[in-house]
Formats: sequence, structure tokens, C-alpha cells
Amino acid sequence: MDFDIKDMQLFLKIADTGSLTQGAKERARSLSAASARLKLLEGQLGTKLFYREPSGLTLTSSGEMFLAHAENIIREYELTRRKFSAKQAHGTSRLRILANATSIAEIVPDILVSMLKKDGNVSVDVFPRNAKQAIRGILDFDSDLALITGDEDLCGLNSINFFTDHISVLFPWEHELSAAHAPRLADIVKYPLLGIYGSTLTDFIREHVEASRLHAEFKILIDSFDPIARLAEANAGVAIIPESVAQRLCQKYRTKALRIQEPWAFRERRAVFGDLDFLSFHARSFLNILIEKYFHIDANSVRLEDMIER
Repeated sequence: MDFDIKDMQLFLKIADTGSLTQGAKERARSLSAASARLKLLEGQLGTKLFYREPSGLTLTSSGEMFLAHAENIIREYELTRRKFSAKQAHGTSRLRILANATSIAEIVPDILVSMLKKDGNVSVDVFPRNAKQAIRGILDFDSDLALITGDEDLCGLNSINFFTDHISVLFPWEHELSAAHAPRLADIVKYPLLGIYGSTLTDFIREHVEASRLHAEFKILIDSFDPIARLAEANAGVAIIPESVAQRLCQKYRTKALRIQEPWAFRERRAVFGDLDFLSFHARSFLNILIEKYFHIDANSVRLEDMIER
């Protein structure tokens, strides 16, 4: 049997999503090409790997067996690829980053500017993911590193806790919340909420609303912070967002922000990555710049290993 690594990667994506369409999309293939590659793989194995059902694709018993083998093969393939790419300090390379909305808006751009000044050959892909998705992406070798927020189970991955961001409420000028000075959650949920669709922060807020036995109406969910600020400026609602983001938005829009006075109203920011031995040169460069920016130390004076959370 002559297996193709890309076919195995496609198989794993289909198994993970239960969708040929989504698997094809994430592996950058057309639907027809993905279907043909899957049929070829099943032909090589002499067995069906998936049941085709109206709700999607589910693994057959043979598919379950092949899944374990494919995961091991891809893991070894990625480890080998990364081991050698880590030794290549020069030449064109591609860095893949998974990050939440706040990190993409406030953290990643500044670090990439510094990276490109040092090495213009690097190419970077940044994909929006919530914390759970990002951690899974690192475990599945879909990315070099991830920037996440919160206290998710890291499943044994390495992490650097580089910043604590408080949570604030953003509202238009002359809003009633201006008089609150120290707003509590109960004060805020009296007004319609604006939030980021599919973000861990939105889930986090909902959990605390429920735990406090309050009711909140998320009037508008959208995919980035600037539209939220425009909506807040127009008095469409108020937004519970990281303070670091709110400070920038208040300089750009007619909005104000106050730190929420709750014991849970802060979020730890972490860079998450796998085995240091297989960390690529450009992933190390990204982390070194992050360390210099947030710890105010020369990355050359400290080992990356010493910055990892224990």
C-alpha cells in the first residue's frame, strides 16, 4: 500500500468534523477532489471508512481502527518535519498561529511587525479560534502556536502566561453607566449586550450571568471589536470586553469604559505550544518578541524553557 500523507490528513479532518465538505475546506481541497481522494484511500485499504448518513459521516469499525494508525503516522510525520524546520534559521518559512479575537486585534499585529523587521522571508497564517479549538489545533499539529485566554485544560501542552487583562464594560458617552464608577454585573445586564460571536469571552460572561441568577440579552453578536464599538457609540447596547481593547476603542470612538467590579473580572493570556524540541525557528522568534514586549526583558538573556509555566 502506498499511502499519501495528505490523504491521511484529509481523513483525520473528515473524522474530526463529520463532514466531507468541512474536511475539504480545512485541507484546501475542492469537494470533488476530496471525495475522490477518500474513495482512493478506501480502495487502497479495501474497506469503507465512513458511513454516509443524512447528518454527516461517521466512522465504521474499520475507520475507527484506521484512525488510531493515521493519528500516530501524522504525529510522527509532523514531529519529523518540525524537527528539521526548527534547524532552518534562514530561508522562506511559514508560521501558523491560532488566536482568539482579542489576540488577533491587539497582540498579533505588533509582534508580526517586529518579526518582519528582523526577517522579511517569513510568511504567517493567523486563524481565529476559541481556546478549546486552539488547544486541539496544537495537539493535532495544525499550528505552531496559539494565543488563548482563560483557564482551559492545556492537555499537557507548554504555556507562557504573559498578561492579565481585566474585563471592562464599554458604553456611549453620557450613558447611565457613567454614574456607576464601579459597575457590577447586575448593573450592566440591565442593558442589551454586544459581543463577539463564538468567543470564549462570550461563553465566560454567559456562565457568570447564569451563576449570578441574572438575565442578559445579547442583542448583537459580531466577529470583531471595532464594529462593537461603533454599535456602542450609536447606543445599540453595551459591551463587556477586555480592558486592553476598550482603551484603544475609546480613543477612536465616542465611548467610555469602566473596569467591572467582580472577583472574576480578569482573564489570563497565554501562549500555548507543543514540545520545545520541535518548535520551529519562527515560532521561537515570535515567542521571544512576545517575552520582550510583555516581560520587558531581553529574550537573549533568558531561556525560553525558563518562561514556561510549571
